[in-house]
Amino acid sequence: YRHLISTLPLPALLSIARPLTAPIRALGKKLRHTSVLFANFGVRGEAPIDSQWIYYPEMSVPFYRAGIPTNAVAALAPPGHYSLYVEVSHRGELDADAVLPLLRKAVVDVGLVRDARDIVVERMANIPCAYVIFDDNYFRAVRAILPWLARADVVSTGRYGQWTYCSMEDAMMMGREAAARVRPARVRPARVRRSRRRVTKR
Repeated sequence: YRHLISTLPLPALLSIARPLTAPIRALGKKLRHTSVLFANFGVRGEAPIDSQWIYYPEMSVPFYRAGIPTNAVAALAPPGHYSLYVEVSHRGELDADAVLPLLRKAVVDVGLVRDARDIVVERMANIPCAYVIFDDNYFRAVRAILPWLARADVVSTGRYGQWTYCSMEDAMMMGREAAARVRPARVRPARVRRSRRRVTKR
């Protein structure tokens, strides 16, 4: 390659990069993150609350955040139904089959669903790399790894490529910046052709 743009999580990129120096490999192993297991529910009836998303700090609630997308866009569910998601943050392995019954009960307990029998669709999924952990090793590792990749003409970008926390808008701006880095602007002034015809004023 001449230039490589990567949006892989930074540890994943380092795991396949060759050759990798020992110091960079060691720093890469210090990068930490949390994962998120989430459940999507399709529920019969109208949403009992009008919020789009809610945070739950209580230890008694197994998820830290819930959202109701249909409160923002009703067309995200068929008429007479609403959509609901809940997120569980974790590190390491988490048994989705064991967690689902807890989530099903909790959404009723906190008032997000009136009756568990109203849940007509449920899907579980996991985001292995969801949130970067800004610990004591973070800045030293990232400040060494990203320039090392840049010297190899690798642009590691995006929320996970730069190993940071940012919004979708930020990620789009990072994409534009990555494109500019690998393909510097070569815009030349447009050549204006002058007509040799004489224009006669009427």
